[in-house]
Amino acid sequence: MRSQTRQTLTTITIVKPTVIAFFDGRSNAAPEESDALSDFVFYAGQVGPTLQRAGIEFRELDGSFFRVQKGKRTLTFRAGPIKVGYYLIAPGQEPHIEYGVMTDEDLAEVAAGYFGVTVSTVVLQAQPLSEPGTASSDDPGWPRAE
Repeated sequence: MRSQTRQTLTTITIVKPTVIAFFDGRSNAAPEESDALSDFVFYAGQVGPTLQRAGIEFRELDGSFFRVQKGKRTLTFRAGPIKVGYYLIAPGQEPHIEYGVMTDEDLAEVAAGYFGVTVSTVVLQAQPLSEPGTASSDDPGWPRAE
């Protein structure tokens, strides 16, 4: 009798543009794979909200194979030798697959091109205002107190 290890096969129903970020983290990770997983998790955390603001669903999966249901059609995806990447799909479009870890900006650019939308990774951060009548050395526009 053979022993088999099975990954639970996740099925994702596609109703709008979707990016599925996948990484097979179940293996005994070598140090370089651990670094790749750290980068993958970091960049996924950065790009997910950006894609969602652009109307693109973003899903992260721990595993390198899954099912995609698109209308009445179900596709099964199994990654090749590279077990990390991004599966882009939308109703009416064939899937596009990118292998390897991508930065948030790179993935946003690929998604924008594939889905034909504008995806901005620019995040405006509020800066504290100087006290009235004072200026900081990095803010030449404020009048200096005399």
